[in-house]
Amino acid sequence: MISDSILFIPSYPRSGNTFTRILLCNYVAAGDEDFDLDHLQDAIPADTSEFLWQGVPDYGTQEVSARNNRRFRRQVVADYRRRQSAFPLRALKTHTANLPAFGAPAFDIEPQDRIIHLVRNPLDVVLSDADFNDHDIDRSIALMGNSGTCVGGDTLGSIEVRGSWRENVSSWLDTDACPNLLVRYEDLRADTGAVLRQMIAFIGLPLDDNRLSLAVERSSFSRLQRQEQEKGFAEAPAKTRSGRFFREGRSGQWQTALSRDQARRLADQCGDVMQRLGYERPVTP
Repeated sequence: MISDSILFIPSYPRSGNTFTRILLCNYVAAGDEDFDLDHLQDAIPADTSEFLWQGVPDYGTQEVSARNNRRFRRQVVADYRRRQSAFPLRALKTHTANLPAFGAPAFDIEPQDRIIHLVRNPLDVVLSDADFNDHDIDRSIALMGNSGTCVGGDTLGSIEVRGSWRENVSSWLDTDACPNLLVRYEDLRADTGAVLRQMIAFIGLPLDDNRLSLAVERSSFSRLQRQEQEKGFAEAPAKTRSGRFFREGRSGQWQTALSRDQARRLADQCGDVMQRLGYERPVTP
C-alpha cells in the first residue's frame, strides 16, 4: 500500500471486525509471543478512538452531537492519514455507515486506499449484539432495523452514525472509490488461513507462509478467550450477558436461539441484502 493510504476495515458491529484486526496484527507483528490485545487499539484503532480526536479545536468543550461529530470526522481521518504510524500498516476500524449525514460524507476515500468489508449473517449478528449490549433479542432486532441509527457515549469522538444493518452493509457494498474486498465472517471462520492469505495479497503485503500459519494459530478463539480471561480486554464493554467479548464465534447459532417469529422479522428487514451476500432466508411457516 502507498505510504499515505488507509486500509479501512468496516463492518456492522459483531461481524468479525475485531477478529480480522487481531489476525492482521498477529501476521504483521509476528514475534515470540501472541500479539498483546492491549495494543490492538494502538496498532489498528477505531475511528472513535479518543487519541485520534484530540486535535479537534477545543475538543473538551465541543458539543457532543452527531451533527458536530460529522462536522469534524473527515478532518480527523485526514489527520490520521498524515500521522506517522509505528505499526507497519495504517488501518482504521469503523462501524459508521459510508453514507452522507448532516450534509457531509462519512469518509474521503482515496483511490490508493483499500477496504476489507466484513459481513455476517444478521441472524447471528443479532445474538452477538444482544449479548454484547446485555439486552434482549427483540431490542436488538428493532435496533438493527432502525433507519439512521446513531449511537455514542459522552464524548464527541465516540459517536457513530451506523444506520440499520441493511443501510450499513449496503453503504460499504456499493463503495467503489477504491479496491474493496468483501469477506464473509462465515468463510473467515471456516478457513481462516485461506481468507487471511487473500487479505494479505489484497493489501499488498509480502506473503510468508510461516507467519500466516502462526497468525492463524495465535488468533484462535480459545487463545483469545484465554487472553481475555487472564488479562481482560480494553475494548470489551463493562458488562456483557455472557461476561465475555470473545463469546463463541460460531455460525448458525440462530437456528436454535431465535424463535421463528424473531427470525422472520429480522429476515424481513434484511432480506434483499442477505440475498446479495448469499445468506438464505429462514423458512418459517
